[in-house]
Amino acid sequence: MRRAQPVSEHHHQRPPAAPKRLNLADVLMAAHSHLSDPSYPPYTRTALHKLALCRTGHFGHTVLACPGCGYGERRPRGCGLRHCPSCGHTRAEDWIKDRKLEMLDCPYYQLVFTLPPHFYGLARENPKQIYTLLLDAVRDTLVELARDPKHLGGIPQLLLALHTWNSRLDLHLHVHALMAAGAYNPETKSWIPAKNKAFLFSIKILSKLFRGKFLDGLKRLNAAGRLAFEYPANQALKESKEWKAFLQKGYATPFFTYVEKPAAGPENVLEYLGHYLYRTGISNGRLVSLEDRQVTFVCKDRQKRFSETGSYNRTLPLNDFVDLFAQHILPKGFHRVRFGGLWSGRHKKLLTEAKEAVARWRVTTPAVKKPPERPPRVRKPDICPDCGRHELQVEYIVLYDKKGVPIYRNAPARAPPESPPASTNSTT
Repeated sequence: MRRAQPVSEHHHQRPPAAPKRLNLADVLMAAHSHLSDPSYPPYTRTALHKLALCRTGHFGHTVLACPGCGYGERRPRGCGLRHCPSCGHTRAEDWIKDRKLEMLDCPYYQLVFTLPPHFYGLARENPKQIYTLLLDAVRDTLVELARDPKHLGGIPQLLLALHTWNSRLDLHLHVHALMAAGAYNPETKSWIPAKNKAFLFSIKILSKLFRGKFLDGLKRLNAAGRLAFEYPANQALKESKEWKAFLQKGYATPFFTYVEKPAAGPENVLEYLGHYLYRTGISNGRLVSLEDRQVTFVCKDRQKRFSETGSYNRTLPLNDFVDLFAQHILPKGFHRVRFGGLWSGRHKKLLTEAKEAVARWRVTTPAVKKPPERPPRVRKPDICPDCGRHELQVEYIVLYDKKGVPIYRNAPARAPPESPPASTNSTT
């Protein structure tokens, strides 16, 4: 293996860089003292501190060099958190590619299940329990309807993704589902297409069953003592009378559901869901400015209720913006995606049979022309900014242990000395 020379004085210097764009790490670092707010759960405080240190050198450096002219540079490494808008793009692309290979040659429906704000107080105090229940209620609703011979009578294929935000970064708990328009019957080894091409299931039936499953699960969680009621807004629910009134109001509240055939094609819906697996709520491109401890960011307005252009700016005090973002950080160990039916581990072995059944069904049912897929995202080559002819190559990576001592990966025989990362008084 070729040993690279360390980046030192004899390397060419990097040309002046373009002005740095505002990113989430900049915003969080400006609010560094607020990141340790005791009202945040421990996992939120830890994540916020790591996000603030993304690409600052705290997580090490990647050292690159041009094989032609000898130009070299160090680039700070990212935090790697799934909530970070600067990290995880490669993992998202790989995940999307794998899921596309598992899709069936049939129409798909996009469904959205929204939890009413009546339950948001409980969700803020018990996020892991409520989010898990919400995903389970959606999955069980769709699987039950698909297994019913009145509707389909087989095993569906569905993917669920929890989103906790809207474009304003407010709390908005909803689940996106991508579901095949049919089901596989393993007994007859046949594909059962949806009976009505205009819709998959009745909205009224979906909403009622979804509400019933969620509230039944909520009662079981409370009976098992798995719900906390320590937040001031929730303390009254410790009383049996108040809890019953809370449930009664829940049963009287409409649970919004939405079903459509995605006009852009199921593959594009899959891409939309996949890219949010490794970021949360907001991208760096939506951050406009940070001035006088005021954060301005772009909000989408697809229905153009507040703007003629389909977007508008929202400005918040710095700490308020951090509070909004912090409520979307998921509990440690919780995954926002669930698989159901043929996409679940239990039935995934039937996926090959299901594809064969769909192929037989396709003989008598010609495929509808699909809308064009978005072109795949091509990684731009990292061309040397000095000579402009060769792509920069990774020479070695510098990481730091807990004491700040550098650890080299693929390091040259005589690596350059590295100073420990600057202290940030972080809880991480």
